[in-house]
Amino acid sequence: MMDFLTASMAFDNCRNSTEFLNKPPSEKSTKYTIVMPTYHREKLITRAVQHYSTFSNVSKIIVAWFNEQKMPTAKDIGKYLSPKSKVNLEFYWMPNFVRLRYYPYPTINTEATLNVDDDILINENSALKAFVEWKKEKNFMYGFVARSHKVIGRNLYEYVMDETVPYSFLLANNIFMHRKYTRIYQDYTRQWENTIDRWQSCEDIALSFMFADLNGSKDSAIKVKGSYKDIRDIGAYKGLSKRKGHHFQRSYCLNRYAERYKEFPLRKHSRIIK
Repeated sequence: MMDFLTASMAFDNCRNSTEFLNKPPSEKSTKYTIVMPTYHREKLITRAVQHYSTFSNVSKIIVAWFNEQKMPTAKDIGKYLSPKSKVNLEFYWMPNFVRLRYYPYPTINTEATLNVDDDILINENSALKAFVEWKKEKNFMYGFVARSHKVIGRNLYEYVMDETVPYSFLLANNIFMHRKYTRIYQDYTRQWENTIDRWQSCEDIALSFMFADLNGSKDSAIKVKGSYKDIRDIGAYKGLSKRKGHHFQRSYCLNRYAERYKEFPLRKHSRIIK
């Protein structure tokens, strides 16, 4: 059955939504919740929702609607799923801040969340593989696209745009993690909010810093092997990563975040789930 909820304008009402973290998940451990941010890309979000709504292990799809000028109507919401779909679909009408992709949405009803962009179509088997691996180490995060950094001076770091091995963190656009980290993220990254909001970037680097710090700089960001047959990026050339200055911004964030620590928390490693 489909369960369409109207878009929520009550952002302030769910600002302190911690209650769900203290309750056991209402859904079975064989399921996960997809959280998908979108902004002015209705064709992409339609295609993405229809793609993931066929997955047998998906309990719910939460769309974080970052278009502040237009609230999705019931008619908009109704067109995304077919009548045969068993996946629930919810919309949250949110301010346009990329860091809110990791917001603790109070209706997440599973331990596991898959945070995925609207232009990323992961193959169901690949998603299931990552989900199964995540269940073995629930304090880690698992994703399909990794990035790294390099040291260019004393306490100076540069972002490496190409995917390399070893790597040190994961990109934001396809990450499995436990729902409890959505609340932790809000508090942990509060001092970085202005930097993230200024450029609408680096929210994923902040997430990797958090995981590395909380796990004692262990290999807590794990890459799952995939290819672009599995991860079909159908909107990359219109995305935030293609903007001028992207490399500079990401490098700035690495150094800005590093100021918080006595030792740089991100460590390079070569662990890959094949």
